[in-house]
Amino acid sequence: MRPEVITRLRDIVPQRPLGYHEALRLAEEQAQLLLELTDTTHPAVPERIIAGLPRIEVRRMAPFPPQGHLTGRRQVASGH
Repeated sequence: MRPEVITRLRDIVPQRPLGYHEALRLAEEQAQLLLELTDTTHPAVPERIIAGLPRIEVRRMAPFPPQGHLTGRRQVASGH
C-alpha cells in the first residue's frame, strides 16, 4: 500500500472539531475514497488493503474481540 493513501484520506478532514453527524459523513467519504484509491470494487475490502496501510497491524484472533486497540503508535485491527 502506498503511504500517500493515508495522506489523501487525512487531507479531506477539516482542521476543526467535528460534530457527530459530520464525522459520520466524513467517515463515509473516507471509506469511499479508500475504495477508489485501492481499486476495490466489491463489498468486502480485502485484508491486504488494510494490512498494507502504514502502522497498521492485522492480527487474526479467536475468540473474536469486538474492537481494535492501539499498541504504541500502531493501530491493531483484530479479527478472526
